[in-house]
Amino acid sequence: AKAVDALAAGDPAALALLDEAAAHMAMTAGVLAGGIDTAAKLDGDPADDASTLRANLTALLGAHVYDAGIAVFTAYTAGADSTAFAAAADALDANSMALAKAVGSLAGAKEEQAFLGLWRTHIVFFVDYALAGAAGDDAKQAKALADLDGYGASFGTYLETLTGGALPQQAVADDLAGHLQTLAAAI
Repeated sequence: AKAVDALAAGDPAALALLDEAAAHMAMTAGVLAGGIDTAAKLDGDPADDASTLRANLTALLGAHVYDAGIAVFTAYTAGADSTAFAAAADALDANSMALAKAVGSLAGAKEEQAFLGLWRTHIVFFVDYALAGAAGDDAKQAKALADLDGYGASFGTYLETLTGGALPQQAVADDLAGHLQTLAAAI
């Protein structure tokens, strides 16, 4: 209700409140998965570490797309110097920090910070793309797309190193290309 009230009032805090409300759905998913698992007598444990990690990453990455979409749309429509964009960027960065914290919980504080810095980079490229589009600057938009493409390779290299080769650079870059292309198309 707080998020709906904030939206109705035009309060920039609405985005953070929506994220908070959405985060509670992970708990609901856990309850549902446990009940369905018990009723269906499924193999495996929906609450084991691997299942929990997958569920949490899925929730955070899904929220990332929506938060990023709202932030770049707000930059495009209200401008990167607006209060509305600052609120949207704060909500997106809170999601980025939560993703980094998930990485850090497995790989340590140093990697949490490394991931966060690298992750934030691609967000800047998306904002650059949106602002260039709003200005009708095709050259800057093309540069932002090239930067995003290069980001896929560098992020892939980072994850390959972090995982000791379990996630090959090219596989990460290829997978990330879909996210980059679909979000750019949405912008």
